[in-house]
Amino acid sequence: MTRIEMVTAFTRGPVKIDPVKDGKFELFRGNIIGSFQELIPGKKIVQSWRYKQWPEGHYSIVTININEKSDHTEVQVIQTGVPKGEVDVTKANWDRYYWDAMKATFGFGVFFTSIN
Repeated sequence: MTRIEMVTAFTRGPVKIDPVKDGKFELFRGNIIGSFQELIPGKKIVQSWRYKQWPEGHYSIVTININEKSDHTEVQVIQTGVPKGEVDVTKANWDRYYWDAMKATFGFGVFFTSIN
């Protein structure tokens, strides 16, 4: 989620990523934008995150917790502050454009996203 070559591979398009505190990112031709609020390598990523169609200036918070095991890595995604009426679409988009795309690109993974 912070390495431009990996994100470019699963999004299949140009991306902008500056993976430092307050660094900006832009994915899916500007449909997803935001900034990195916290980065703990190999452990946690917190982003201020918004979908282009949301009300102007409305951002949610995405927290990605990473737990490396001996034979696999668990990734927990929690998203809060999604506008009412956008929760189901947002979850479906995470599944389709992130997790399914990662599985298709890299050949592995089972994911769960919690959105509020």
